[in-house]
Amino acid sequence: MFLLIMVAAVGTTTVMALALALNLRQGFQDYLLARDLADLKAYVANLERRLSALPGPIRLADHPDLLRGLPGLDLPIENRPDPPRPIPGAPERLAPPMEFASRLVVLDDQGRTLLGPSGALPIADHAVMPRAPIVVRGMQVGEARLILPPRLSTPADAGFLERQLRHVILAGALILGVGSLAAFWIARAAGGSLREIRRVTDSISKGEFRTRLREQGPVEVAETLGNINKMAAELEAMDAARRRGLAEISHELRTPLTALRAEIEALQDGVRPLTPDAIRSLAEEAARLSGLLEDLHVFAVARLSGTPDRSDWFNLAALLNEAAERFDVLVQSAGLTLTIDLGGIQNAPCRGDRRALEQMIGNLLTNSVKYTWSGGRILIALRRTEGQGFTITVDDTAPAPPRDALERLFEPLYRVEPDRNRQAGGSGMGLAICEVIARAHEGAIRALASELGGLRIEVNLPKGAAA
Repeated sequence: MFLLIMVAAVGTTTVMALALALNLRQGFQDYLLARDLADLKAYVANLERRLSALPGPIRLADHPDLLRGLPGLDLPIENRPDPPRPIPGAPERLAPPMEFASRLVVLDDQGRTLLGPSGALPIADHAVMPRAPIVVRGMQVGEARLILPPRLSTPADAGFLERQLRHVILAGALILGVGSLAAFWIARAAGGSLREIRRVTDSISKGEFRTRLREQGPVEVAETLGNINKMAAELEAMDAARRRGLAEISHELRTPLTALRAEIEALQDGVRPLTPDAIRSLAEEAARLSGLLEDLHVFAVARLSGTPDRSDWFNLAALLNEAAERFDVLVQSAGLTLTIDLGGIQNAPCRGDRRALEQMIGNLLTNSVKYTWSGGRILIALRRTEGQGFTITVDDTAPAPPRDALERLFEPLYRVEPDRNRQAGGSGMGLAICEVIARAHEGAIRALASELGGLRIEVNLPKGAAA
């Protein structure tokens, strides 16, 4: 990481330094050209002023002394063209006037050279030279040209540019130094976080789920560390639930097996005669054990692979009506009243596993029948949600479970004593299976206190499951 950051910093700084150096050199050349053009115009303006003061027709060849005068020095400053804006730190105009005069070329109106540097190239070779016409009394009497220097005009100009380039190099070195320190700090911080993550994940892989990370550093790193802590907490909770589930399963299995063993031993020892009642008792214990094993199997399969993906289309309202009719006899035999409220919904198209949803509704009704006192009532309701999904609620009358037990009702094998016991109740897996089915349909299920005085189970099926 340190090397990657440094390579990026070196590359960026190098490109920036080269761009600044080229831009500075080109800009400075443009500045010198603008300065030469200003001097050329000043020279021509000064020459035109002096020639206009002479009487008679004007011929440049007749006045060589004026041409060789110090160019532009005696021109009033208010008449001289403004030079370009000076660059901060630019050198002062220390160059002698002859530096300008050594590159000055003056031609008459016939194109003959009257003034020019010794050994200068032919005028035709300088077609790109800056030029300015010499006009006296409205007539052009000649032309002034300026040979561009191949390099910087003066040692002072060259020294200025060299100083600027040196400053660019120093600034680049400073940026690299600061960048290297920042890269070292970032790499060290990231490396420390990665080492800590490796240590904690290694502990988690060995089953030590209580290990936690300190959530510090940049936002992204802190969020990653927090997610790892959440994962560790979830794994710890799952491990605790697994251990608790194994203990409860072994306890639940041991109870009917102990009863079966005791009754069989009593029959073997002759303590209890082999009567139809004894056989019926053995069958009940075997059925209770078989039901528990079946519920555990359904729960385990649903947790591992989810409910089968049938993608059936069916009417959820009709499904609730069918469930109410199917449980009507059981509800009446328990001394209860079953009411269904569809909220005026006649057609509730739903897509999902019909058999799984039938089992979920059956488990909810069975739970209410087993744990509602005689003379009470059960209410099934269906409502459409704002997201075009559906909400199914099953309310019953007293007794109501304690409020602190509502969140645990969906734990496997959990019961609320004394009202929810093994004799009157079931295996303790019904609501746990309901939760698995609801989640398999991307829905949610929760337990609330019912307005009827008992328990309310609310199932929300999203738009994905209801269409």
